[in-house]
Amino acid sequence: MEWSQEQKLAINNDEKNILVSAAAGSGKTAVLVERVVSHLLRDPEKDNNAWDVDRLLVVTFTRAAAEEMKQRIKKRLQGAIAQELEQKNADRNMVRRLERQLILLSGASISTIDSFCQTVVKNNFNAIDIDPKFRIANENELVILQQDVLEDMFEAKYAEGDEALQRFADKYGTVRGDSALYDIVLKLYEKSQNQPFPDLWLSGLELDYPSKDGDFVSLKDTKWWPVIEDEISCRMVPAREYLDELKSIVVNFQEPKVRGKFEEDVSFFDEVITSVDGALQQGWHELYTAFFRMNDVPRIPTISKGVEPEVKASFKNVRDALKDLLKEMHELVQDDEDVLLEELRAAGEDVSSIVKLVKNFSQAYGSAKKQKNIVDFSDVEHFALAILNSPEAAPGELKPSDIALELRQRYQEIMVDEYQDTNEVQEFIVRFISGDGNANTFTVGDVKQSIYGFRSSEPALFLKKYKEYEKADNENGELITLGRNFRSRREILSAINYVFAQVMTPNPTEIEYDERAMLNEGDPYGYDSPNIGDIVENNVELALIDMTANSDGDEANDIDTAQIASENQDDVEDLVGFELEAQYIANRIREIKASGRMVFDKDYKENNGYRPVTWRDMVILLRATKDKADVLQEILQQNDIPVYANTSEGFFQTMEIQIMHSLLSVIDNAQQDIHLAAVLFSPIVGLSASDLAKLKASAKDGDMYTAMLAANTPESRLDTDIKEKINDFLNKLSIWRQLARQVGVPELIWQIFRDTGYYDYVGSLRGGILRQANLRMLVTRAQEFQNTDYQGLFRFLRFIKRMTDMETDLSMARTLGEGEDVVRVMTIHKSKGLEFPVVFIADMCKGFNKMDLSDDVLVHKELGMGIKYVDLEYMAKYETFSRQAVKAKWKRELQAEELRVLYVAMTRAREKLIMVGRCRNLEKQAAKWCQHIDTTDKVLPVHTLLSVNSYADWVARAVAHHPDGKPLVEYSGITKNRAAIPDAMGRESRWTVSVIGAEGIAGVNQLNEVDNSLIQTVKVGKPIELETDIGELAHNLSLDYDYRGTREVPAKLTVSELKRRFSEISFDDMQPGDNQQLTAQHGEYIFNRPRFIQEAEGKAGLKGNEYGTLMHSVMQHLDLSGNLDAKDVKNQLADMVANEVMTEEQAGYVNVKGVVSFFKTDIGQRVKNASELWRELPFSRMLNAGDYYDDVEGEFIFSQGVIDVLFKEADGRYVLLDYKTDSDTNPEAVKKRYGLQLQLYTAAAESILGIKVAERYLYMLHDSSVIAM
Repeated sequence: MEWSQEQKLAINNDEKNILVSAAAGSGKTAVLVERVVSHLLRDPEKDNNAWDVDRLLVVTFTRAAAEEMKQRIKKRLQGAIAQELEQKNADRNMVRRLERQLILLSGASISTIDSFCQTVVKNNFNAIDIDPKFRIANENELVILQQDVLEDMFEAKYAEGDEALQRFADKYGTVRGDSALYDIVLKLYEKSQNQPFPDLWLSGLELDYPSKDGDFVSLKDTKWWPVIEDEISCRMVPAREYLDELKSIVVNFQEPKVRGKFEEDVSFFDEVITSVDGALQQGWHELYTAFFRMNDVPRIPTISKGVEPEVKASFKNVRDALKDLLKEMHELVQDDEDVLLEELRAAGEDVSSIVKLVKNFSQAYGSAKKQKNIVDFSDVEHFALAILNSPEAAPGELKPSDIALELRQRYQEIMVDEYQDTNEVQEFIVRFISGDGNANTFTVGDVKQSIYGFRSSEPALFLKKYKEYEKADNENGELITLGRNFRSRREILSAINYVFAQVMTPNPTEIEYDERAMLNEGDPYGYDSPNIGDIVENNVELALIDMTANSDGDEANDIDTAQIASENQDDVEDLVGFELEAQYIANRIREIKASGRMVFDKDYKENNGYRPVTWRDMVILLRATKDKADVLQEILQQNDIPVYANTSEGFFQTMEIQIMHSLLSVIDNAQQDIHLAAVLFSPIVGLSASDLAKLKASAKDGDMYTAMLAANTPESRLDTDIKEKINDFLNKLSIWRQLARQVGVPELIWQIFRDTGYYDYVGSLRGGILRQANLRMLVTRAQEFQNTDYQGLFRFLRFIKRMTDMETDLSMARTLGEGEDVVRVMTIHKSKGLEFPVVFIADMCKGFNKMDLSDDVLVHKELGMGIKYVDLEYMAKYETFSRQAVKAKWKRELQAEELRVLYVAMTRAREKLIMVGRCRNLEKQAAKWCQHIDTTDKVLPVHTLLSVNSYADWVARAVAHHPDGKPLVEYSGITKNRAAIPDAMGRESRWTVSVIGAEGIAGVNQLNEVDNSLIQTVKVGKPIELETDIGELAHNLSLDYDYRGTREVPAKLTVSELKRRFSEISFDDMQPGDNQQLTAQHGEYIFNRPRFIQEAEGKAGLKGNEYGTLMHSVMQHLDLSGNLDAKDVKNQLADMVANEVMTEEQAGYVNVKGVVSFFKTDIGQRVKNASELWRELPFSRMLNAGDYYDDVEGEFIFSQGVIDVLFKEADGRYVLLDYKTDSDTNPEAVKKRYGLQLQLYTAAAESILGIKVAERYLYMLHDSSVIAM
């Protein structure tokens, strides 16, 4: 590979600390690997900058990245060794050196910062008094522990009568409990943990507020003044421009009286703006006085005579814009200075109370984690920082410890990848190891791709070093810019440059998109045309869907994206609109696939590297996949497009997990009607809605469980089929409840799968592979939970409830390989580091998520805590000066990060980029986007950028200035002439801009495509006028569906049920007790009645089904290596009692004679001597319903059962055996009764195991007889 000059400089420079600002697709990872390998290839005897791999510290953002880097280095070293050995005079010393590096590579410090910190802590645990056997707790375990600690802490403080907590609860709590208070404490705690010295930072929050004695004389003395001042100042610039525009309109009025009226109106705004200008130089009181006039804005002159309607409309539009702007500023200046200072003093007391609570929680939480010997990642980083900082350092002081000095001597170079995503704690750790004045750090990143603010990453660290290193006279470090992109076509790069040059500015988005930041094409990306086929055209598209046409003229829907976001209307209505967008995307995907266009693939050797586009070449990116991914997946599947949605939620909402959750809840506590009804209605039991109603009606005064117990009595009048299903379920429930007390939740779940066949059942449904993967993941989650200190079914269910109550979900199982030919749907965050030939960015008009900005308490690292003032007397909350400042800062940082997220999304595309959005009243929205097309400024105004609320707000505003943005300008109705931006970056870009009416998207909302007056009448809420004959209507409503013979065919039947329904012998021929015996289900711990009832009724003996199950359990658990005489069997029964397989009372009912006699028979001896033996073997299979029901074709019954014994003899013959406890042992009657059952068992064993059953037997425990079948 030929390296560019900038890349060579990054690889070879050893004179200074280096910051590499690497643009998207610039090959930064390859450069980092080459820098490592090139220094390993140096001869240490000739070059002081030769490195050993075990003396490098390489920090990556993910474990996968660390492993990839190790593999790349390994591959390069192996290649270098092979190349050297091919030389005629190979340097054996160099070969040995490189072979040594390969050996050292496995233990090299190439890892994430968390892994490195764990190593530091475990190697120096004695320095901070921590148990070295600590483990990293999983996130879910920590969530539960946090809740437990908070509940205990609050309860204790309430019991103590803590007045501060009571006041805090009165002001910021809700009638629903303390959850809102918990959130405040947790958010502030988590924010503090992102600081190097949490307690010191928390204490500083209190000092920001004036005390009762009045520390601050003026608001200018606070840290929040510069923020509010800047918010007002940046809006003053466009305010003056609007004022000048109003003056220019008025001066052209010919009629003096008309002009005078409008000039009077303009002078009002002129006076306000002039007053505000002067007040900004004076103080808050003057500012408040200046804005006070906005409480009495005069009406716009109503004169129409002598004024052209178009001119007056233009005047009104500009005036409204100016008035709105002044109102925005006025909202920041609601009260006079004395009032605001007094509110700050009052709020300061609340801040002190909250800080105290957080410190108490931090201490209690730390103690709880220490008691369990667990830590989180933040703990590990702080422990490492404490180890590296000297014990003699003052609070907040950084002074290297002896351990830090030792590590400085060990590491020759410290390399940090993805530097833009580090935080201050991690920065201090690296600084401790690198030392001051040493040229030994190499940091790589791209601040434009810093998108992990929610993980506390701080792009400001990158920007600070960037500004320091870019100075020509800086001697400590050097800035190297990698601006050449080797990923995307020049058409994609030009479009990205065109947008971001206009919208990414230092104010307000923190970054300047200049020549060093722009993307330049690297080596030609597939510019050799393919020999066969055509390349992708129209590389960049912007498609905007106008939803107005789909709103049926409802003016209530006529709102823009900003209003949608501010009112938090991301609801069902929004999802319905998204279906339109999803359909448009589906149409475009099908068109692209059908076009047969060629895409470049560097791994493809034929056709100059070009191959036809495939499904997996396309990806749909969303800011958040919640709900939207499901819509996309459904719409694409309806359009026969294979699709896979990689989501981070939805696990608890899947049908199979909800049913298992309900079943586990019933096992824990059966008296939960909702969960129990869900299980009964599920395929596990198989009751219909009608059956449930009959069951509940049979015990009106009791709950559902009471009704089930009543159904299991002779007095019950329920249908036999319902009673059999309930009896079967009660038997299983009894065993599961006992099992839950003896084994872990994972084992319990697997046993449920075996007993019910539910795992196999969901596998037969649509999407069965994913459903089964979800069930396996449930077991994995249970296993992870069991590995914590929280164990048992009750606590596992409590954990699930906590997750759902907190609206926290888990991701569904992944069932897709990387090579699968499907369209992928994923979040923009998950796409980082990936690339795709065709990229769709969906939901472009979706408003940013600003929910956190509505919290009563906002926290910022630098500005501290912004808190609402609460007046308990009037139960009212007011904005404080501090909260306004923190909110304004938060909003800017939110917009800055969202802009970086958009940059990441657009730079994923290699060949084609399609951006799609929708909004109501697109014409009105387009007018806003085209507001500045007549200016020649290279960047959009600051105030305009501050008003951005969606990705479309950035992209559409930029594209409106481009000649290809003409469709958008025309749609907006704006009459301004577009002015070209001189020397605009990316001006050579080409765009395909489409404005689409909702009705123009084919294939969606079939109701709208049908001219059905009845449906339209219902939609608008009007009374229905019946035109249909009543008789015809009644006939339609009473239509009897033709079930084609399947009405009585169940979806699922056990083998026992099949036997009962279709065996040759009728139930009338059975002896008393046999029916109960037949209902016994094979398996452990299935005893129909609760143990306390059995003990109370012990004298009456076991019921038939209980006795049958008991004997099967004994035969299953016997150790066949024993003598199996009467003494041995009794000893084994005692062991079973000790192991809680059965109770002592139940052991007394075991037919010991029948058991001993069995092993004296020929078949018993053959079982003992079998080469392979299966006992209680469960199975599930699909049976042809036509074999059992007349007039049924193409339908199947899901069947399951348990084979008592299947064994293989030395000669390879398979024998099937079943135990029976019937009192009627007449061979002919038994054969009729159980013939079908053994046929089903035989067919299942042969079909599933692929064997041939040679012999079948029944052993009658009642009289020890053996019956060959």
